[in-house]
Amino acid sequence: MLLFGEGSPTFSFTRDGLRTALHRALDALGDRRRVLAVPPDFTRCHSHAGFLTELAWEYCGARLTGVLPATGTHRPMTPAELDRMRSLVREAME
Repeated sequence: MLLFGEGSPTFSFTRDGLRTALHRALDALGDRRRVLAVPPDFTRCHSHAGFLTELAWEYCGARLTGVLPATGTHRPMTPAELDRMRSLVREAME
């Protein structure tokens, strides 16, 4: 099931474009009572997963009941990366 499709080899999302794209995809899923975000961990910070998780919280509010970083598919996070990620998640959930 395709929830959103846009792009080309030269296409690049803006921050507002990411917000619009994520909101459209979540709209297509319909109303949800509880939402769990599963972003990649800090080692994939270039993916904008942190920003997308923040946007999911913006969209879902209290329905976003948890954030579970995906781990184990690449090198382990360093203690400093774990601390930074925990800090960012706490800030996003406040």
